[in-house]
Amino acid sequence: REYDVQKKQYEDLVARREAARMTESLERRQASEQFRVFAPASWPGAPFKPDRMRLLLAALLAGACLGGLGVVGREVLDRSVHDSVTLAREYELPVLGEISRIRAAEVRARRRHDMSHIQRVLDKAQRDGFVKRTTPVAPAERLVAGQAPARPASQDHASAPPPPPAPQSPPPAPAIVPNPVVAKLRTADPDAIHPLLVAALAPESPTAEQYRALRTRIAHTENGRQYRTLLVTSPGARDGKTVTALNLALTMAQEFHRRVLIVDADLRKGRLHRLLDVPSPPGLCEVLTGEATLEEALVSLPAYHLTVLPAGGPTSLPAEMLGSAEMRRTLDLLRTQYDRIVLDTPPVVALADVGVLAPMADGVLMVVRAGRTSRPSIDRALREVHPAPVLGLVLNDVDDRALEYPGYTPSGTATRRIRFPARRQSA
Repeated sequence: REYDVQKKQYEDLVARREAARMTESLERRQASEQFRVFAPASWPGAPFKPDRMRLLLAALLAGACLGGLGVVGREVLDRSVHDSVTLAREYELPVLGEISRIRAAEVRARRRHDMSHIQRVLDKAQRDGFVKRTTPVAPAERLVAGQAPARPASQDHASAPPPPPAPQSPPPAPAIVPNPVVAKLRTADPDAIHPLLVAALAPESPTAEQYRALRTRIAHTENGRQYRTLLVTSPGARDGKTVTALNLALTMAQEFHRRVLIVDADLRKGRLHRLLDVPSPPGLCEVLTGEATLEEALVSLPAYHLTVLPAGGPTSLPAEMLGSAEMRRTLDLLRTQYDRIVLDTPPVVALADVGVLAPMADGVLMVVRAGRTSRPSIDRALREVHPAPVLGLVLNDVDDRALEYPGYTPSGTATRRIRFPARRQSA
């Protein structure tokens, strides 16, 4: 036992001795020698983290994957119609027209350019002596040269023989005479009506030509039967039905000896009076309630050969008024006075107005906005107007690049400079 104890003490002493020797060697080395530099330090040329190239490649890869998934998802979830071929194939109805996107700023600029060009031509003609401007003459001064004003009947009553009795003729049939409103529309302000009405402001534009093509195709669908009353509607709001109806009516009014009337049958949110800058009340609502006559409600636009019946004041029962017997009698009376009647109605979906008014029309024109109107809304709209005959569909707001015609100028016609002959000098 004592041997084991002594052996253990000896091993402890040996271990302490080795530890003391190592400590002494380390202190001696630190006191006499310094740390040696194996390689000098240098500034890094690029940061170690983050690796921008690797992150950029990862971002590009992730973006391409997300973009592809987005395109596929949009094609799968997009239920709208973009081209006329798909529209005609799915609904088995003719697409009577494709109307390109109308840019109001371009129409306004083109209108101002045309007016300034006409003004320059007139100024040049006035300087050359071919045109002479005169001041307007008052009605009291408009007397024929060499003719004295008429004297009162009391001065020559004794000398003048009594006029022979005029033969009595049957009284003429009563006719509807619209109230002429020529304030801003005839006098010169190009901003009086809305720039979206290209059929009036830019009749030589490609969009106006598309409306003329729509008018021609509607005439081809008649097959000997004239559609006097044409109802224009759309599945939803903001599809462009009011602008389409008004441009179509303006285009129809350009035909020779055509009496065209456009009726704002949207008694909820009528817009025709705003687009044409005409007074709204009295209108259709006042005619149906008996507060005004047709002669008082109709508005004539002589500059465009068009007659307008605004919607009138607001009403709480628009569907009941449109489906009343008075509305039917009013349309029957208007058919005897006009060759074409265009009815601008509210959207079909979620409203009952078109359902009660469609049977009174000769045909229905459905306006569909490209890339916006969904297929389910088109299906529902066609069911709502049944059994009224649907003449066809109009694809509105189509991309301009899809309707380009090579070989034609943007204005539709070639420009030509007007030249006046040289004025002869008097001898």
